[in-house]
Amino acid sequence: MPDSLMRDTTVPGAVRQGRLTIVGSGIKSIAHLTREAIGHIRAADIVFHATADAISEADIRALNPNAVNLTGLYGSDKHRAATYADMAEAMLAAARGGREVVGVFYGHPGWFVDPAKKALEIADREGIPARMLPGISSVDCLLADLRVDPCVEGCQILDATDLLVRHRPVVTANHVVILQVGLVGTEMRPVGGSRPARTMLLERLISLYGAGHPSVLYVGAVQPGAEARTWRRPLGAYRDDSTLMSIPLGSTLYLPPRERLEEDQSVREALRQAPPAPAGGMGRPAAAPVLSAGLYDLLFALATDPAQAEAFRADPGAVLARHGLTEGERAVLLGRAAAPAIRAEDGPQHVDDPATTPEETDPAAEPQHVDPETEPLDPAREPQHIDPAREPQHIDPAREPQHVDPAREPQHIDPAREPQHIDPMREPQHVDDETTG
Repeated sequence: MPDSLMRDTTVPGAVRQGRLTIVGSGIKSIAHLTREAIGHIRAADIVFHATADAISEADIRALNPNAVNLTGLYGSDKHRAATYADMAEAMLAAARGGREVVGVFYGHPGWFVDPAKKALEIADREGIPARMLPGISSVDCLLADLRVDPCVEGCQILDATDLLVRHRPVVTANHVVILQVGLVGTEMRPVGGSRPARTMLLERLISLYGAGHPSVLYVGAVQPGAEARTWRRPLGAYRDDSTLMSIPLGSTLYLPPRERLEEDQSVREALRQAPPAPAGGMGRPAAAPVLSAGLYDLLFALATDPAQAEAFRADPGAVLARHGLTEGERAVLLGRAAAPAIRAEDGPQHVDDPATTPEETDPAAEPQHVDPETEPLDPAREPQHIDPAREPQHIDPAREPQHVDPAREPQHIDPAREPQHIDPMREPQHVDDETTG
């Protein structure tokens, strides 16, 4: 790892505990960064990023100039696993030093982002508060651009290399999305695709679907104002070598269902005969919320200001006391704050887990919209309709995150190790199989 990323990152005289937050920049630069992610980037002491293009890097630096580009850790003769370990350690070293650290990765940070996963796992073991925020993935973009509903016929998502080496069964009756098609079989930072690996993958698919089955090769739009690129071909077209080797490195392959499964009419009839859901709880239609100005401003602050969100999680009553809310509004927010937090060590919660079924959950903690019939707001404070386009008001300035001084130089960055900026008008470099979610 370069010395510039391994130097002591301890804040002089710091007594506070560091934190690590991992966010995704989405696929389309600037456009896909969420308000929540922007709030964390602005409030961070230091931001580490590994994004796909110079536009995203410029956007991150505009939000927080104290930003470090992790792509300088790559090497043409360096195994990607070593690079990912170095990326994770760079973020963790800053968090151990008491800093508020944000890691920004391309797409959704939980999709093929090994350094983020490693950093979060180590942070959990070391007792460093850590969380991941969702982002827009390449699959989200594909489903929208191709107008594929994954709930109709089902959807299977596979990694190209994993499909081959583990002999993953492909459910041909589903929509099938295969990620990292251009990078199949590569373990080092690639400069081009592997012809043998691509041939193995396409021949496997042809054996399952047939050479005439349609496919869509997809690359999402990265630059604002640009359109996604698609190539619609039968699978057999990839037996042509020039077509095979023209597959972009960062592309995804979509396969529509080969066949449709027939319904079991006896099961359908049994479902029709099932008793209706009980009134209330998750069976209750959600009422359209009408927000007062104070409630909207508070919710906006909790969504975009990490300091206020953390204060609310620690002591929701104290935060609510500072805002002009009705008793009904405070009661609803306090009920939601009482819901048990998700712990990383708990793993995924299944819907049939007795601890999370609606029948055994405190209704006050259910994240339902306010029902005016059962949770009326104070009629003396008729809520005003809020213009969604307006910026929230009435936020305590003392709780605003401290913006980073734009004149402050990023710390501990070796200029000799800074990666070359990419021309934003040229094709983005999708060269990392685990940072292209």
